Amino acid sequence: MSRVFTGPLYRLEINTREIEDALVEAFAVTNEMAKAQFDRAIESNWYPWPRVTKRRRGEAGSPRNIVDMGQLLGSHVGNKVSPTVYAHFWTAEYALYVHEGARLSNGTVLPARRWTEEAFKRWSFAEAFALSAETILERRLP
Repeated sequence: MSRVFTGPLYRLEINTREIEDALVEAFAVTNEMAKAQFDRAIESNWYPWPRVTKRRRGEAGSPRNIVDMGQLLGSHVGNKVSPTVYAHFWTAEYALYVHEGARLSNGTVLPARRWTEEAFKRWSFAEAFALSAETILERRLP
């Protein structure tokens, strides 16, 4: 933003580049918020399970979370690919099977537990982005 004083005139210039920069910053901030929402979705007891599973600390029923040993939860990577592209992925070797479901070689069916969809059902990226953009623009512009 530039302010120009010329004699008795006062001119304030706001260019689209300033607005674009604020939106890029808001996009990055909102993607960091998304990581927390994905973690929340993994940790929440939102997922139906077709059978009881025996665990060291007892039995796990349904609904349940998908934390298991914590590898999936700890494997999230969020990368800013470009100013307008952000990639989220999970490096746990079984992440795809949890998210999309699978049939094991013994015939056991593992239902899909799409934590990314669950996160976006309960949290609005668009609303978070709008609020972030508004906050950043108010800080940058008069």
